[in-house]
This record gives sequence, structure tokens and C-alpha cells, in this order.
Amino acid sequence: MVLTEEERKAREKEYRDKPESKAKAKVYREKPENKAKKKIRDQSTESKAKGKVYREKPENKAKKEKYVSRPDIKLKEKERQQTPEYKAKTKKRTDDTRLIVFQHFSKLHSNSNIPCCRCCGLNSHMDFLGIDHVVGKKKMDSIKELTDLDYSSEDFGQTLNVWIIKNNFLSNLKTEYFQILCQNCNFAKGMKKNNKKCPMENKPH
Repeated sequence: MVLTEEERKAREKEYRDKPESKAKAKVYREKPENKAKKKIRDQSTESKAKGKVYREKPENKAKKEKYVSRPDIKLKEKERQQTPEYKAKTKKRTDDTRLIVFQHFSKLHSNSNIPCCRCCGLNSHMDFLGIDHVVGKKKMDSIKELTDLDYSSEDFGQTLNVWIIKNNFLSNLKTEYFQILCQNCNFAKGMKKNNKKCPMENKPH
């Protein structure tokens, strides 16, 4: 008996959905050697490209949205986000992304491998530093070359850092839009009397 493609897929799905088949598949996935193989496979350029194409399909987007909106899945995700492991992993990812962005602009503008303020040179701790929107956060909402890259002044923190990295630190654009300033220089730059320029700018340090 020759099965049609649809019948074959239906039988395969029926087999995979059996409790014993799911248990067997879980045991296989949990083996260290199989985890390692999957990690290498998932990180390959080809796999990432295929995954992106798959995720961008309207039917798959709709399927994911429907899945994550389920009450039981929402509860499960909320519980997962409260675990110490999740919080630690999220913090490390955020800190690493922030460091990459700060290092890039500090090297570009201040020739420093250590994140530092472009104006006064402060580099004692990253908590004193922040990203400054050179031409103004809100003004950037009306700049076409930025809006073409989906820039939004509503984005900040990790969302903004990820956007900057995703767009290759805006290195293909002619205008400078971001720099690293300490809180003092950023505040001074914002004072009306200083005309959007920090008093420490261009002073030797």
C-alpha cells in the first residue's frame, strides 16, 4: 500500500504524539552529545537563515502568537522568568550587550578600549555612563535614514542596545547619532544655557 504525502505526515504526527514517543525523544534530546550537536547546528549560518525564513511566514507568526497567548503558557513563562537562573542569564545578556555598545563608541570617539565619557573621560564605572542621542532623542524620530531602520525614541536600555548592534552601530551612516557620556556631562549638555553642548567638550582630560 502506497501512502500519499498527507497520509505519511499524519502517521508520523500520530507516532510523535504518543506519550512513549515523546518520552523517548526527550531522553534522546537530553543526552550531552546530542545537545552539543544541536547547539552547533543551531548556530550555523544556514540554520539561522532557515529559522528566520520559517519565523517570518505569516502562518507561523500567527501560530506562535496563538501559542504564547494561551493562559497556561503565559503562566509557565511568568514562573520561568521569576527563577534565579533566568534573572541571572538575563542580567548577563543585558550587561554583555551594553558593554559591547559602550566599548564600540568609546573606541570610536575617545580611542579608549575602556568605556568612557566622550567629554570628561570618566571611566571608573559603567554605571556612571549612558548613551547620549547626539542630535536629540525626539528629533531622531523624524530622520528618514533612522526611521528606515525602525528607530524609535521610545526604545531605550537593552532594546536600544540590541537595535544599535543589529544595525552595525550605524557605521554606514554619515551622521553621528550616538555617543557615550557620563551622567554629569549628559545633564550639562541638556541645560538650556549650554545650547546642547557640554562645557567639558573638547577639553583635555
